[in-house]
Amino acid sequence: MLQRVYIETTFVSYLTARSSRDVVIAGHQQSTQDWWEQSRVDFELCTSQLVLLEAGAGDQKAAQERLVLLKAMIMLDTTEEAVILASELVRSSRFSTVGGGFEGQKLQKSNVFEGLSSRRTQNVVPRLHRF
Repeated sequence: MLQRVYIETTFVSYLTARSSRDVVIAGHQQSTQDWWEQSRVDFELCTSQLVLLEAGAGDQKAAQERLVLLKAMIMLDTTEEAVILASELVRSSRFSTVGGGFEGQKLQKSNVFEGLSSRRTQNVVPRLHRF
């Protein structure tokens, strides 16, 4: 059985973004792409609705590219505790959210992948979370 890795928004953003002129960001992008090409098959990739909400915001073309990558991943259930923790992290730190974030949005398994053939849901380099 493969270990699970939680893929968060920064990861798919680095993976799909145009190459940056900033050397630090370009390094993050390259290491993310290297991990994706070389190591992703060694793990079971998971994400959450919070990531889908963030990844689906912003420029429509860029959001579509991020969602295409996320659609094949296992969808973890989002608990009330996770939403509270995420809201507190955003409010109390330098964490920011894409396109205004998820706060106040209803979390549901709905049409986030509208137009894409999504996998049924089940119960990094920048931020690679193993569990």
